[in-house]
Amino acid sequence: MKGLTESKIYLAHLGFFPQQNGFGYLAYALALLREDPMSLYCRNVNFIGAVADGCGVSPDCVRRCMCYSLNTAWTMPANAELRALFPGASGEFPPSLGEFIARAAIDIDLKHRPENMRLPGVRLIRQGFEASRAAVHSARSNRVGALSAVR
Repeated sequence: MKGLTESKIYLAHLGFFPQQNGFGYLAYALALLREDPMSLYCRNVNFIGAVADGCGVSPDCVRRCMCYSLNTAWTMPANAELRALFPGASGEFPPSLGEFIARAAIDIDLKHRPENMRLPGVRLIRQGFEASRAAVHSARSNRVGALSAVR
């Protein structure tokens, strides 16, 4: 599958362990979304079901292994790059599986495709992520300001 190698390199760079089953499933899901990034948003494609069909396992197995792999990488103490992708997620709880896969697919696309070959939908999705990041930061600032005003 096209893009599978880039997906595996990206996941290993973020601190995921290639020895885990979830690593391969995550790489496969990222490669699927790289082929058609808007499928997750426009057509509500069940990417877990697509990975399960492609790998010949049950969707529950795929979800369980992918969540375990994400949780393991998230709890590594020296994994600042993965945490930097999701500043809105707390240190204790990782982002949801769908959030991670969508964001990672966008990052891989931005790093490995030439500027003129990028899909226009990726730019819109990234703008949405940046807007949500700014909203989370603003909400945290307002909450901190309100708490200090109460004291």
